[in-house]
Amino acid sequence: MQVLDFLSQHFYLMIAAYVVVFLLLVLIIYKIYLKRNGHFGQTNLYRRLKKLYKEKDYPWIKEIILPINDQQYLFYDAIVFGDKHIYLIEMKNQHALIHTDKIDDWSFQDKKNKAILIPNAFYDLDLKTHILNKLLQINTRVYIPVIVYNNHTQIKKPFNKNRIISVKQVSAFINHHEQASKLPKMSVSKIEELGKEVLDENITNYFIRRKVLGMIKNQRLKR
Repeated sequence: MQVLDFLSQHFYLMIAAYVVVFLLLVLIIYKIYLKRNGHFGQTNLYRRLKKLYKEKDYPWIKEIILPINDQQYLFYDAIVFGDKHIYLIEMKNQHALIHTDKIDDWSFQDKKNKAILIPNAFYDLDLKTHILNKLLQINTRVYIPVIVYNNHTQIKKPFNKNRIISVKQVSAFINHHEQASKLPKMSVSKIEELGKEVLDENITNYFIRRKVLGMIKNQRLKR
């Protein structure tokens, strides 16, 4: 009888406790999912770009898919429009030490100390710059490709320190190039025009986006 009285008196408290435990489990599983799929780095990057936009009014767009041809597409993590330059940002999320090279593929060690080859990120960025410029058709000096790695990634002797930076350096990197550049400022209307051209060309088709993002996800899981 005492047990029944206790349960009846604390029924809602027990329900609340179960709900809290369930929510904690969901949160833990969600964080594991995000970490495994490399979303922590992107989240940190986008948070910093939002802050930069508030401070400097540099518009930016993310997760853009542009066609190479009818069958092939390129995924852009982020494109930032400064006053003088357009920044093509490639995000790297490996929780490892990456060995970079100017010409050959890059590599990192997996948990079993096996060397895993990954494509040279600058080759991808060169292609992305070329495809973007086919669309925008502006002075190629305007484009600044940059590789950003998250706080859990280490780069061994980067051959191009000016274009391989940590996520916490993004704002300083963009501000530095805007201030040091001798190129003329683009007008607000020009920046809006360029941004609109990219968004108009951006693939919004659900099935194509799912295919492209699925390929990227598989690549990350293999790493």
